[in-house]
Amino acid sequence: MRKRGISEFVNASRVLHALVFLGFGLAFIISIFSCQDIYIGKTEEELVQEMFRVDSLINHISFMIDSIQTIENIKK
Repeated sequence: MRKRGISEFVNASRVLHALVFLGFGLAFIISIFSCQDIYIGKTEEELVQEMFRVDSLINHISFMIDSIQTIENIKK
């Protein structure tokens, strides 16, 4: 059995670091591509209708809050 020099371990360490960085890079790229194609289960038209309903509800709530604030300001 021959003695191993420190340079052999240094080279192995560089290879392991390269593999780790390659693994992290590959995982990052895969996560980006997998998040782009999320299937919601609704068509684009259904999503537009839902967005309109939510927007109308938010506007209605905002109007009610403004009305309440106006009434409270009148009472003061």
